Amino acid sequence: MPPMAGLTPLIPPGRDVAARRADFSKGKSGLKKEEAMAAKVNKEKCNGCGECVDICGFDAIKIVDGKAEINDDCVECGACVFRCPNKAITV
Repeated sequence: MPPMAGLTPLIPPGRDVAARRADFSKGKSGLKKEEAMAAKVNKEKCNGCGECVDICGFDAIKIVDGKAEINDDCVECGACVFRCPNKAITV
């Protein structure tokens, strides 16, 4: 099964990062900035599976040295928190 099969993306795929970020800031993602979560990676729990990379609509997560790292492109939507099978990403 493809990584996103059965899931509805928060923001339509195929849009560039700037357009997706603008959608988020305008409230088109369905989330308000004050409702957003600050995502943090617990390196001890992260196994580098890449599920978070697949779900991130902002290209804000990369796997570095076998662990997820969240960069400044993160808009704190929280999609990765719910997608992580190891519960390595939290608020």
